[in-house]
Amino acid sequence: MSIATKQNDDWSIKLLRAQRRSYNLAKRFALVDKALMFLSLISPAIIIYADRLQSIKTITIWTFVLIILSIVVKRFIKAHTNNGAIIQEMFDTRLFGLEWNDILIPKPILDSDIVSLSKKQDDKFLLNWYPVEIDQVPNKDVQILLCQRSTMAWDANIKARFILVYMLLFVLYYLLYIVIGTKNDLNLYEIILFAAPSFSFMRTSITEMIEISKQVQRQREVIQRTSNVIEKYSLDQHVEIKNSTLRQVQDSIYLNRVSRAKVPNWLYWLFRTDDENSMKMTVDSIVHKNK
Repeated sequence: MSIATKQNDDWSIKLLRAQRRSYNLAKRFALVDKALMFLSLISPAIIIYADRLQSIKTITIWTFVLIILSIVVKRFIKAHTNNGAIIQEMFDTRLFGLEWNDILIPKPILDSDIVSLSKKQDDKFLLNWYPVEIDQVPNKDVQILLCQRSTMAWDANIKARFILVYMLLFVLYYLLYIVIGTKNDLNLYEIILFAAPSFSFMRTSITEMIEISKQVQRQREVIQRTSNVIEKYSLDQHVEIKNSTLRQVQDSIYLNRVSRAKVPNWLYWLFRTDDENSMKMTVDSIVHKNK
């Protein structure tokens, strides 16, 4: 059975439903985390208009509570993200016929858990997960590389956009806070003190932006390597593509998926059509060279 056909069979769709359910749960907890950060953001503005001396104790307690809650929520984000990444790895290795890397992932998710998760998710946008045009390439290893490349390119593009949005909001917030503090005649010490509740937001934001930036850089490096292999094959179809190469690329994809830094769904849906068209044009171009 070809990749384009097998990706739409019953068990493949169950796996995709289950991974989406796991990622959605992770993103729900991420929303809770963002809500906690929002509380940390508005706290300084509220405290500014309160009695400054009486607010110092409140600031200290409130900052501590927000940090503890954020740590707990992040544990749930990590757990559901890991489950989603493992399930997606189960989908890919089954589809591509790759060996399971039990050093990287000791054991897959139980089938019973897959079925349970899949019941709570619809099929929207799950059919033809990878471009069906890959079937036009006679070499299955090249088909796998095309699928892997498409996954990384899609993810790298959306994360690059997310970083720009994230950085803009981050800078605007702290500029606004400085303006508010200055208008209320706060000195530098007071501005730093009243900003304390938002430090969890600052820490999380900077950490996520750095992590996502590194992910995008690593993805683009792997994308370039896969493109080089595909280009060599297009010039000489006798070139052998090693299984170890496919497995290494897949390992890179998995490590990217387990990242706790999640891109919100609205950003995916906003650019989904454009990204799909761009991906299809790229795959069509590569397929045309390798027929």
